Amino acid sequence: MEKSTGWKIPLLFCAVVILLVGALQLWRAAAAPDVTPLDATLLARADDFRIDLPADERGRYYQKAITNAATGFQPRPQKDAALRALHDAAIAEERFDAACTAVALVGDQRLRETLLDTLATAAARRCDTLPWGAFAARGMRDPEHQDRTHQLLNRLWANCPRP
Repeated sequence: MEKSTGWKIPLLFCAVVILLVGALQLWRAAAAPDVTPLDATLLARADDFRIDLPADERGRYYQKAITNAATGFQPRPQKDAALRALHDAAIAEERFDAACTAVALVGDQRLRETLLDTLATAAARRCDTLPWGAFAARGMRDPEHQDRTHQLLNRLWANCPRP
């Protein structure tokens, strides 16, 4: 009788890889700085915001433009550049819903962080748009960057009048 042993080596290799990835994730989580939580009322207000681009004429324009920019056979950097241009135009018009949609489709993580920071800073200019900044801050992945943004938003939100 011949024994089949060809499955043990790949199985052991997969187990080692899974253990290494798990250990790396635990190390990264332990080394990451604590992120200041966003104010609960600010988060609640941000949760009330909905992205509904088809609701008006300009939103439908942005929806179509963002879809066109994010699809097709262009290389990723060209798509990201087109999405960045739409993000910048939406910020200039204070269409934070369109800017959030464009940022969500950006592939380059560093560019996405930069655009989210721009969005949060632009939204923080007024109390009525400040929750869009919290909406953007949730999408950030860099803990240090996210912490700075949370502190800024919390400080500005504390100065806003409550209804």
